[in-house]
Amino acid sequence: MTVYIDGLIAANRKTIRQISAASADEGHHGAIQRLLNEGAFEQKLLEERYLKKIRYLCKNQQVFLILDDTLVEHEGKSVEETQAHYNHSDDDFIVGHQFFTAIVGTQSLQLPIFPLLYSRVNSLRS
Repeated sequence: MTVYIDGLIAANRKTIRQISAASADEGHHGAIQRLLNEGAFEQKLLEERYLKKIRYLCKNQQVFLILDDTLVEHEGKSVEETQAHYNHSDDDFIVGHQFFTAIVGTQSLQLPIFPLLYSRVNSLRS
């Protein structure tokens, strides 16, 4: 499983099928899929491993931190955490989700850092 998670983190131009084929447990794709869909993961541990991988990939390069928020429009009131958000581009409100995003960028690589869903009820949620 560790090889599979490492493969997902460093997937640069690989598909899940290629990562699975390269894993030692090639005959157990269904079990790996179930684990990823239904398994309980320790978020802090995964975040630490991801940040360690970013530090490795960006070593000895000029690094930029890009911060932004992103609006995603959703129709209907049954979508959880849907709220009205001000869209500066259209000078109007849209109903949907707002994500706070950060990206670590180098000249040849851009990696997201833990996007957070903005909610007026709970401030920022991971």
